[in-house]
Amino acid sequence: MVRYLAYFGYIGTYLRGIPKVKPGMSAPDYNSVQGLMEQGLLRLQPVNEPHFYASSRTDQGVHALCSTGHFDLEKANPEHEVHPDIITFSLNKYFDSVVRQIRKEIQIYGKKGTVRMIHEVSLSPGQPFLVTPMDPFYDTCDYWNVKVKATGFLYKQVRRMVGTLVAVGKGKIGEEDVKALIDVASSDAWPSSIITAPPGGLYLVNVEYDPASFETGWSPKYGPMDANMEEESDEQDLEDEESSKR
Repeated sequence: MVRYLAYFGYIGTYLRGIPKVKPGMSAPDYNSVQGLMEQGLLRLQPVNEPHFYASSRTDQGVHALCSTGHFDLEKANPEHEVHPDIITFSLNKYFDSVVRQIRKEIQIYGKKGTVRMIHEVSLSPGQPFLVTPMDPFYDTCDYWNVKVKATGFLYKQVRRMVGTLVAVGKGKIGEEDVKALIDVASSDAWPSSIITAPPGGLYLVNVEYDPASFETGWSPKYGPMDANMEEESDEQDLEDEESSKR
């Protein structure tokens, strides 16, 4: 049995998210990234039932420019390993899109670390997806890109961070309110004045690995298959935040 690491991207608009509803369910799941990848791998006719393990879980509706995941494949003849190029071609044909790269690895395991660290948060001027004549909000909004780099993310973490920045920018909360949210780490303390940013503008940009992970299967800096992940969000400041486009 050979273990492979896959680099891939997806548009999550119509996907439920990364995991299947029931990881052990036998019925095909075409509404999740995991379910779709496993259905694609079945086309290779492996001896084992392939299970796909993503390095990062995104919320429903969130996109990924470059994410990673691993899976095992076993052929009837152990000497006939499936070449990564064949897997990539097969998945490309199945999805009719681009799977960026697949690498064969020996000891890459799904991330199990519980420590999360934010390494970088940056803001930069953004722009709308549509050209000026087609976007009715172009002259009434300020567009910003929010980039967050961290060792893993908590549930809705980046979307809540962006929602907090918007609330501060609109004067609904102040610096002391933000400090209080950090000091009192509880979902019950989340104020109604902060609206979690919608998922449509959130992208998982990249997943980075310590090179030692590919040599020994263990990353001395982050733990098993731990990774630096970048997520980027487009947010525009509107008077009516309920209609904010991201």
